[in-house]
Amino acid sequence: MLDTKVMEQMKEHVAFVNTKAVQRGVTRVVTCLQGSQNYQLADEYSDVDTKSMVVPSFRTLVFSSDPVSSTEVLPNDAHADMKDLRLMFGCFRKQNVNFLEVLFTPYFDCDPAFAETWKLLQENKELLAHYNEYLAVSCMLGMTYEKYHAFEHKYPAALAKLEKFGYDPKQLHHMLRMQEFLTRYTNGVPFEECLVSENSEYLLAVKRGLYPYDTAVKVKEVCMKEVEAYAVAWKSTRKSTINETANRLLNDVQYDVFEKSVRKELQ
Repeated sequence: MLDTKVMEQMKEHVAFVNTKAVQRGVTRVVTCLQGSQNYQLADEYSDVDTKSMVVPSFRTLVFSSDPVSSTEVLPNDAHADMKDLRLMFGCFRKQNVNFLEVLFTPYFDCDPAFAETWKLLQENKELLAHYNEYLAVSCMLGMTYEKYHAFEHKYPAALAKLEKFGYDPKQLHHMLRMQEFLTRYTNGVPFEECLVSENSEYLLAVKRGLYPYDTAVKVKEVCMKEVEAYAVAWKSTRKSTINETANRLLNDVQYDVFEKSVRKELQ
């Protein structure tokens, strides 16, 4: 069952993005939830963040060479990413886990004009999540590195946690989540199942500051070494290979969305 509070906040995001889309000369295709709710790791402090796929108007397409890619901040400090379809598909092709997850979330709002196209993407979400497994593993390793370096970084949003714990427990829980994700994904577990940890209670405890600073540092170092060793070993026996069926699907969908958008506008 979908969370009504999340759905209500999604509506706020959709209205906000629609307003921004008019200002930017683009059309919103779909808005999807991104983040902890998709992993069943949300707590009372979790924001509702979204990613929206947009396409340029015909005029914007003709006169602007810069596809839209921005992070808008709502009045409640939640984040709404807006990204041109071409750039978002580029993220799919790079196998960026944070973008692929939007194909799997049950929380989305799609413009009716593009409903059939979005349904097609959803029906082929596992195919797209295995567009290039070599790149997917590289992305997971890169994300773990990112969280490793953010462990004690003084981001404004992390200052209270750094003061309380000496580190940001959220970054550690992301490292451990990604380690499990990597292991399961490379052992044939569907991407959709990988999104939800088999150890969610433990990860939530870590996120809330389970470990004192000294223990957390040790856990962080062990996790990073294990993820790095595992990813490097896995990649050493494989090549970067594109799934051509997935590639054709993305090309066909891109053409279809742009054609529908332009035809609708020029009618």
